[in-house]
Amino acid sequence: MLNPQQNKKLLQKLSHCLEVFEPYLFEPQGKLDYRMFETREHLRAVPPDKCFHAPVPHWGGPWQTCWFKGRYQPSEQLAGRALYLMPRVGGYEAMLWVDGMPKGTFATKIVVTRHGNHYCDMLCAQADPARSMDVALEFYAGHPVPGRAPFEPDGPLGGEDAEAFSFQAQDILICTKNQLVADFLFDLRVLLQLAEMLDENSFRRAGVRDVELKLYKGLRHEILNEDCRDVVYNDLWSWIDKHL
Repeated sequence: MLNPQQNKKLLQKLSHCLEVFEPYLFEPQGKLDYRMFETREHLRAVPPDKCFHAPVPHWGGPWQTCWFKGRYQPSEQLAGRALYLMPRVGGYEAMLWVDGMPKGTFATKIVVTRHGNHYCDMLCAQADPARSMDVALEFYAGHPVPGRAPFEPDGPLGGEDAEAFSFQAQDILICTKNQLVADFLFDLRVLLQLAEMLDENSFRRAGVRDVELKLYKGLRHEILNEDCRDVVYNDLWSWIDKHL
């Protein structure tokens, strides 16, 4: 049995597991070939093809929006699988369009994890190799908010540098989800939250923070109805009494 200090260290290590395993949640299967278009206009639909040009490595600026557009057709190996889009192009927030219709949003600069809270969106629930998809991303670079802090410099950008709104477009990944990793991360996150938030006197919290394993030799699945059930009941009561 672990003492309270050992339990604390174990929970810290388990919290670190979330960061270690999270990069394996989505598995890249390819990249979207795209073209780009920058504008300060707030458009309500995907711009026509004639607006787009060959990709360049950098984009941005205060109040600037950059559109990324491409066509994707799944391979036979991905038939029937759910596909996800993971853009690595910078920006503050974005909207995903599929076949001309809004499909989802990204928030890469609202940092909860190192890459943002909403960094990967579903592209399709079941990939069809016979059907191609028109994919567009509308990424916003952000804008300054002058006057938000005391003693900040005067000027249109307030205390922010123009470089804060410039980004490098790396690539746009097509991914599948590793469901085993997803289930593990979800279950682990729930257990860690229970251990942190439940009342100190909660048996449920104790069952997360103070787990014991005891084997009863020769017993089968009905250990509470075996001849030595009194021993089992006494062990259970001892554990409960310790946490009262």
